[in-house]
Amino acid sequence: MKNKQILDFSGINEKVYEYRLDNDLKLIIIKKKGYKKYFAAFSTPFGGNDYEFIDKDTNIIHKIPYGTAHFLEHKTFEMEDGADVSMLFSMLGVNSNAYTYFYNTCYFIDGYKNYFEALNLLIDFVQSPAYTVQSINKEKGIILQEYKATLDSPNNKITKQVKKNLYKTAFTKEILGNITSISNMKLDDISLAYNTFYHPSNMVLCIIGDVDVDATVKLVEDNQNKKTFGKRPNVEKVKYIENKKVKKKSVLYLDIPAPIVNIALRIDKENNKKNEFYLFSYKVSILLQKLYGTFSYAKEEMVKKGIIITSTYDFLDGDPRYSYAYFSAKTNKPDEYIKYMKKLISSINDLIITDEEFEILKKAVIGSSMLKLNDITELAFSYIDYENANCNYFECIEAIKKLKVEDIYEIKKYFDMNNMTIVVGMPNNK
Repeated sequence: MKNKQILDFSGINEKVYEYRLDNDLKLIIIKKKGYKKYFAAFSTPFGGNDYEFIDKDTNIIHKIPYGTAHFLEHKTFEMEDGADVSMLFSMLGVNSNAYTYFYNTCYFIDGYKNYFEALNLLIDFVQSPAYTVQSINKEKGIILQEYKATLDSPNNKITKQVKKNLYKTAFTKEILGNITSISNMKLDDISLAYNTFYHPSNMVLCIIGDVDVDATVKLVEDNQNKKTFGKRPNVEKVKYIENKKVKKKSVLYLDIPAPIVNIALRIDKENNKKNEFYLFSYKVSILLQKLYGTFSYAKEEMVKKGIIITSTYDFLDGDPRYSYAYFSAKTNKPDEYIKYMKKLISSINDLIITDEEFEILKKAVIGSSMLKLNDITELAFSYIDYENANCNYFECIEAIKKLKVEDIYEIKKYFDMNNMTIVVGMPNNK
């Protein structure tokens, strides 16, 4: 083992055991006394936005098909005999699943019994790929069906158009890929992606529950010591420089009962320091709550005037390289809504948050984060997401408490009207 440390977050009554094994695998154990259920997640920072990377030893740029991370997730569950490893977990009485997001892929299990057997199986199946040309070709049809099922979703079409308007190259592709990329997927593509991003040095194993810490560490170390891994990849993901103006407006005709307007602003922000990315996200969340939240003046006024039927907002931050804030509403008065929101967003520099409001908004954000502490599934996913973005979930929660209203004012400058797009979904009356 290279190193270990115990992180004591007394302010939120949490303790984290972190280990860096000899092969550079990062092991995280969050001890939850009294919990009957355990949860384990094995994750790599390789997701839907990752289809181009640079080998820094050779300066070779590798390009892989869109949707490779998701395709790889599907195939990793398949064992050499063609069976799905989920069957073995079921025999142990353990749930298993996985997901691919913009920035990472995560395999996870949860259960109440057979902890050591299930944990060993989780590590083994992820680290023992059984890809063949035949199995990849067979999987294409399954994933194509999954992809085609998303094509008719009005909300998916609007979201896709928003991203195309905001970004010229990056962040415009589906996590699943497209018909061409899925159909043309090859064994070499899958193998290159796996060998690059599934090396232990890239991965995080996070375990939460009332588990025996020392026995768990020994199991993982013994498991890894029996295996041989290739050279640690020295690669860098490509971040595209989005230096072109966004497309200002698009109108889509969809099978919807009432118009939907989505107004989005690309947030161009570098996040290189530890914890910076998610602290920035928290600041944006507080600002958006004040500007457009349930109890905001703007929301109340638009409801009174009948401008909106329903509305929502969010800051899409699933990838530290690309993020945007958006405001969405179902409305029978799309032109009025757009006019109102343009005026609201353009006046953001004049927005005042009182000390009392700030404390309420800050407590709401802290409360939302604290709720996850009692849900080991959500906690594991959040902890790993933060790890991938060079952040620590618990450190960020404690840092939120120290935020001042001036910190919120500092991010107003990132809401640049030049980076705003409007996508209107109109009912198709044909």
